[in-house]
Amino acid sequence: MNNFYKMFSKCSVYQLLRKNNSPLIMGICVGIAFSIILTPFLGKKCVEISFSSSNGMRLRDLRSNDVPDSEDFEPTINLNDNIEVNRRGNEDSQSSKLIRPRYYSTELGMKDKILVSVISTKETIGTYGVALNKTLNHYVDKIIFFLDGTGSKKLGLNIPIVGFKEYKPHIKIFRILSYISEIYIEDYNYFFFVTDHSYVNGKKVMDIIEHLSISQDIHMGALQNDLNALYCDLDSGIILSQSIMKSLAKELLWYRLFSLCCDFQNQVYKTYSLQNNGWELSSYPEHNALVNSELEEALTVKNIRKTVDFNKLHMFFLQNYIIQTRTRISNLRQVIEETMKYSPLEISYPWPIGSPNIHTPPTRHDVIYWETFNATHIFMPNDLENVKPLSGVEHFDIMSVVNSSIKHLEEKYSEKLRLENLNYGHKRFDPTRGMDYLISLSLTNEKRRILNKKIEAYRGVTQPEFIPMPYVTENGRVNILIFIQSNDATKAIDFMQRLQKEKKIEEVTITFCLLFNAGDSYLSRDDPYKGLKDVLKSFTKQFYNSGSRANYLHLTVPNEKPSNFALIDLSLKKFSNDSLILIIDVSSIFQPDFINRVRMNTIRGWQIFSPIPFILYHPDLVEDSKSYSKKEIKTKNGHFDKYYFDAISFYADDYMKARQLIWRNVPLFRSEKNLKNDRKSYNITVYEMFVQNASLHVLRGVEPSIVLPYEPIQCPAEYTSNVSEVDSLCEKRQIYSFGQRNVLSNLIYEYYQKEKTYVSKNGYIGNNIAVTTLECIDKFA
Repeated sequence: MNNFYKMFSKCSVYQLLRKNNSPLIMGICVGIAFSIILTPFLGKKCVEISFSSSNGMRLRDLRSNDVPDSEDFEPTINLNDNIEVNRRGNEDSQSSKLIRPRYYSTELGMKDKILVSVISTKETIGTYGVALNKTLNHYVDKIIFFLDGTGSKKLGLNIPIVGFKEYKPHIKIFRILSYISEIYIEDYNYFFFVTDHSYVNGKKVMDIIEHLSISQDIHMGALQNDLNALYCDLDSGIILSQSIMKSLAKELLWYRLFSLCCDFQNQVYKTYSLQNNGWELSSYPEHNALVNSELEEALTVKNIRKTVDFNKLHMFFLQNYIIQTRTRISNLRQVIEETMKYSPLEISYPWPIGSPNIHTPPTRHDVIYWETFNATHIFMPNDLENVKPLSGVEHFDIMSVVNSSIKHLEEKYSEKLRLENLNYGHKRFDPTRGMDYLISLSLTNEKRRILNKKIEAYRGVTQPEFIPMPYVTENGRVNILIFIQSNDATKAIDFMQRLQKEKKIEEVTITFCLLFNAGDSYLSRDDPYKGLKDVLKSFTKQFYNSGSRANYLHLTVPNEKPSNFALIDLSLKKFSNDSLILIIDVSSIFQPDFINRVRMNTIRGWQIFSPIPFILYHPDLVEDSKSYSKKEIKTKNGHFDKYYFDAISFYADDYMKARQLIWRNVPLFRSEKNLKNDRKSYNITVYEMFVQNASLHVLRGVEPSIVLPYEPIQCPAEYTSNVSEVDSLCEKRQIYSFGQRNVLSNLIYEYYQKEKTYVSKNGYIGNNIAVTTLECIDKFA
């Protein structure tokens, strides 16, 4: 039979080849080719998830369901859901516009890591719930407590609570799952469910989540106590991935949640039960007694009986983490020290191992110098002082380093040491590294033998922290408040004329507080402010469309100018509580961008702003008259006066709240009649008042956009030991206001050498500056 089949096949092929059957052969070849080409496009994906299994369910498909198996994968942008069609006039004419999300995380589909859902009750939310929230909230992205039978009632707790109206405990977990699937399912990658009678090790939860892939279907938990159990225990906590939540929500298979087998439970997810192990945490006052290998590896601790146990467990885990972290750091340092032996010689490593490198100055002007000190004084602390006493925080800092050094030497030499003297020391602060110390100590051991030791110490900079700030804009109105007397009217006119030359003055109200002496009247014909009032009217007319205004108010004061507290108290009655006030001198010259910085740096209920202006030196002591006349910011022309505190911005209600705190030392001025109780100066300034108010931040920094011309500074004639701090600042301002130190030193030298007369290139200025400088030096010597 086989032989017959072979003979027939040969004959058939022979007959086909002999006849003209080429179209048939071509058709067969073309059909085969088309079938090969079209086969990939007609195939179906076989990656599916089944929710039924004979032995329960174990969802561990390591293949990604989202990315196709192709090396040439190219992302595509789907614009169908983000097209806004604007129809104008004819319906056929359409213009498409792509709407971009506000945040890049929305456009990229980025999600938060985990949402924790806590099943609680009205009886336990105020005790167990609060304790769990305090120990877990700062680790996870969001935590929500679910209650039955409360509805939308607020229980007076500052924690997120979702209450269901009806009391149905048997379907509570399914209502929670349904609620989360409707609101939060698209915002988180993982969902964690637990009861409020269990402590959750938040750091370990996040460590596990960080090592899981979002492409996997995760159903993680610990088995129930039953020996034959296959399902997760809710008291021990359950972790579900977003894919599992979506699948359950899509098929409405909430009842199958607890029929899923626990995944990873033998490898990662471990829990500890206090009840099964017979523990009573209240009998262990010290956390060291809790050391247990199973407890250390536990992700959750269930069956907690008292709320204080949450804090004990939290302290136990935190201290374990600190010990583990220090051990890892020590091991890494040893590894680095061993590998340093094989590194090139030209590579230098900072000490101690792991600390930032020492700052390498690019130029000689950037060298960070060392400060020398002994047990009582610091030498050359800055460019303006030669020596100053070692006190306050600096003394505490150095002595803490000395004590730590003695402790280190005692551990090294195994003997008791006593400090005899701090011979000398050096310290250097590197902003990128921290504080370095070199100290020389004289010590005495138990045999009363004197030991001289030199110690190198290092205090690292702690990790920087971003402080959240309230949201502010540059759209607010700034109220510039200026106090002037009759002899300042010309300066005020010059001030307004300079502003009229600027084109970008928007949303600014300039208010001049005109001070009249007792007996004078602002209605008289001889009004010294008449020219100023005309300029204010023209300014308002010029900038009316931009929202800027200029006005004035009158105050009748005694012959002497009142204190700043009195003037501000009486002037703020004309402003609302939400007004942004900027107080500056009438001689100030500023750029428009300075106003925007005032808006951004002054935050209501949060922060006040005190700029440090650039103040020009005496014109006869500056050589470059050309740049001086242009008021350029140069070292030879002037300086940033760090003792100048008169320029300040704040909100009106913040000022009044701070004033209430010092009303015993500085009385409140509610009307002009109260000015008789005013003193010319107080032992506190407006700036110091805000510094003492702990509820407000104080921002202070140099401001090159505001310049003040030179003006003689008048201070009290007599200098006594009981002088106030305000008068002391006045003396310091005076001594630094004349010119640079090298110019003043030449001035004093010529004062003594050339018959006590100094001649500048602009002519004689007499002995006043030299004498005043010498007097200030004598006072501070």
